[in-house]
Amino acid sequence: MRKIFFAIALSSALLFVLSGTPAGAEETRQVSSGTLRLTIAPSFGFQVQKFDSPDTGKVMAVSAGMGLEYGATDWFCAQALWLPGINAWSKMDGGTYGRFSDAFLGMKFGIIGENALVVRDNYRLAIAAGVITPLPSTDGSDHEGDYHLWGTALQFFYDRIVTPLFYLNLYAEFIYFPDQRLIGPNFTTRSVYHPLDMTYEADFRFRYAVQDKNMVLNWGFPQTIFFSPWINRNDPNAMDTMVTVTTGLFFTASFTGFKVPFDISLIYKAPILGRNVQPVQRLSILGRLYFSGSREQGTGSGE
Repeated sequence: MRKIFFAIALSSALLFVLSGTPAGAEETRQVSSGTLRLTIAPSFGFQVQKFDSPDTGKVMAVSAGMGLEYGATDWFCAQALWLPGINAWSKMDGGTYGRFSDAFLGMKFGIIGENALVVRDNYRLAIAAGVITPLPSTDGSDHEGDYHLWGTALQFFYDRIVTPLFYLNLYAEFIYFPDQRLIGPNFTTRSVYHPLDMTYEADFRFRYAVQDKNMVLNWGFPQTIFFSPWINRNDPNAMDTMVTVTTGLFFTASFTGFKVPFDISLIYKAPILGRNVQPVQRLSILGRLYFSGSREQGTGSGE
């Protein structure tokens, strides 16, 4: 019980340090009991095409995010994620990215799995819930893709393990934003009603353990659909929907034989279809360090 209280207190403190929307969280495996996982994620975003919104212009951005997760038990962990994090540099036609992205502060529960409430070795199921907490968009644009709104998030993670070398990963996320004013450069005088964001992802993943090297290799090809059905619902002249279809790939090497195990991931995601969105491609390098946990902790999902 003390571990659970410690995890909650840690997450509450991080609320004032970390701020950014949930991203890169499409992983069903839990952080093991007593382990603190530190994530560092620099990324580069760039736009090479337009969809159906010619006013959005082109964009380039360099950002750096981070996250902390603590496993209070093998089936419960606290999360504080700031991804993509701080926008160190950006260039956009008609504006720039805001300096800070929003944050995800929440808790994740392992329902089914090797070390979950229901023990199974061929399925994994986890559920996470949390709060989106915003920071003001300094010198930002309404096209940056970050709303700077308070919201609540519910996430579902599922793995179907077909063989020791291959499994199917499914992910779904639902974010609800209450009616509120957007604190940003372009919507400071009116209320914006953007109630719901939905994300669905399917990913074929491969895993290979190099036993004599204490190394695990993972790679996969996530396919993602993002849908927001009622943007600007309070403005009859601006009501519309937001849709993005994204493809991607990742490769991860997990090194489990060190005193502090770690993962290194290379992730690439590119939108291929969309409406009312910035079609920004993103290349990320993601590093994860595992403190005081099992040396078998590295998951290598890259997500």
